Amino acid sequence: MMGRTVHNTQALRWDYTTCGGGLRWQIVTVKDGYKYKNTISNGLYFQQSARLAKYTGNQTYADAAEEAYKWMRSVNIIQDDFWINDGALVPDCKAITPKRWTYNYGTIMAGCAAMYNFTQGEERVYWKEQLDNVINSTIATFIDVETGALKEIQCQETDTCDMDQRSFKAYLARWMGYTVQVAPYTYQTLVPHLRKNAALAAATCIGEPRGTACGQKWNLGPKWDGKHGLGEQINAMEVIQNIAPFVAPEVGGVFNNKNGGTSKSNPGGKGKKMRNWRQILAELYAPYALRSYEIGTGDKVGAAIVTLVSFAALAGMVVFVVSPDEVEEEGKSKPDTGGERAS
Repeated sequence: MMGRTVHNTQALRWDYTTCGGGLRWQIVTVKDGYKYKNTISNGLYFQQSARLAKYTGNQTYADAAEEAYKWMRSVNIIQDDFWINDGALVPDCKAITPKRWTYNYGTIMAGCAAMYNFTQGEERVYWKEQLDNVINSTIATFIDVETGALKEIQCQETDTCDMDQRSFKAYLARWMGYTVQVAPYTYQTLVPHLRKNAALAAATCIGEPRGTACGQKWNLGPKWDGKHGLGEQINAMEVIQNIAPFVAPEVGGVFNNKNGGTSKSNPGGKGKKMRNWRQILAELYAPYALRSYEIGTGDKVGAAIVTLVSFAALAGMVVFVVSPDEVEEEGKSKPDTGGERAS
């Protein structure tokens, strides 16, 4: 299984020689990122370990997840008030980058949810407390008080989000949906925010050149903000598709290798007939009266969803930590050590 292979590769790179542990952002010693232990690298390792534990039932993965999480807490990447920083510099990780990004919060949330699901007794109580604190901090940090819209607070309002940062809300939305499925008690807290943002995001998908481009700023109402690109489309796609399991139960839940999950594909397999996206979205929009807008909402949203779904294959290939060698021109060869860049 690819997940196991990736985990084993990362586990070998867990670095005890600096900061008492943690993964470095980059593995090539001459790169600036080698001196930086960032949240997304360690957060994804934590989430992956936790989800492998849940899927396989193997305690070794759970131990790795717990070590990663408690290390992030110990060096204040995750602060006591659950402000989640972007990362820290070696050798002692005392030089913290106090930037907050949606995807960092999202991966920690998903990891805590998986650990909550996997554990029992006092351990479960511990992970529930961690999960609740992360969720509360996420909502307080990234949900716009006036509109309920998710905002990338470090760059959205100043129009300074780079290509990576423009897609970060997608990952938070994805992991919010996952969290509800593996920690169902969070439904009442998270699903209203997913519903609200699915509606708000879809209402922005009226942009040029074909009237289907989705915007970055969901807090502006049913209008397009002039931003368009893969990041904006993925953002909208993820928040919409991650509400689907809660308005379309036939979509199904999360499997493990004991209840029907496998690592094999079945191209010829047939499942239950699902309602189309327009039917699902109609249920989402009703509370917010989006169908009353004078922009041809039915046709516009229908076209937007076709566009969004066409990006599904690409979304599955999105790499969370972009290789600096592949995008040297974007200036991603340097860690975020105080500027506006994210890891």
